[in-house]
Amino acid sequence: MPANGRRSPSRTGGYRPRQNASTVTPWLAGIVGLLLVAGLAVTVARHPAPGGGSGSGLGVGSAPRALTLQSTAGSLLSLAAYRGKKIILFFFEGASCGPCQGQLVELQDNLATIRSDGGEVLAASTDTVAVSTSLAQQLSLGFPILFDAGGRLGSAFGVFGLTGGMNMGAVDRHSIFVLNRQGNVSWKRLSLNQMHVPVAVILSALRSA
Repeated sequence: MPANGRRSPSRTGGYRPRQNASTVTPWLAGIVGLLLVAGLAVTVARHPAPGGGSGSGLGVGSAPRALTLQSTAGSLLSLAAYRGKKIILFFFEGASCGPCQGQLVELQDNLATIRSDGGEVLAASTDTVAVSTSLAQQLSLGFPILFDAGGRLGSAFGVFGLTGGMNMGAVDRHSIFVLNRQGNVSWKRLSLNQMHVPVAVILSALRSA
C-alpha cells in the first residue's frame, strides 16, 4: 500500500476513471441521429408521398385493350366503336372530386371545337352508372361517362389505383389520353397532383393526333 494510504486502481477491475460527459454526449447523439435517419428512410419507402406512384400510363403508340363498358349513354360502349375518329379520354376520380368536375366542364365548354377537329370526348370513372348519370345531368355534359367497374379500363391504360390525387382509394387517377383515328395513344398527360390539364394543351394534342 502506498505511503499516503490510498489503494491503487486495479488493472483488472474495481475503480475506473469516469469519462468526460462532453465526450460521450456527441457520440450518443451521432448514433441516435443515424437510427432516426434509418427509421425515416424505412417509413418513406413503405409510405410513398402523394404523387409518388411509379405508373406512367399506357405508352404513346400503344393500342389499348378492346373493352366494352356500360355508360351514361344508356348502352354499352367500346373504344373500337370510335375508330376513324380521334378520342379525348378523360379518367377521373369520381363525382365527389371537385377538380375532376372542373375538368369535365372545360371539356364540355370546348366540345364543339373538339368535334370540329374530328374528335370526341369520353370520360371514365369507377362510379356506378347511376352516380355518373346524375353527375352528367348536373353538369349538362354532352358526352358519355363510362362505368369502369373494377378499374379494368384504367388498368389497361395504367392509371388505376396510382398513389396521388385525392387518395380516394382504388379509383382511376386524373389523366387524359388522346387516341388517333387508328385507336392508338398519340398523347397523354397524368395529372395526379395538379388535378387539371389545360384545355388549350389538350386541343393542341388533338389537332396533332
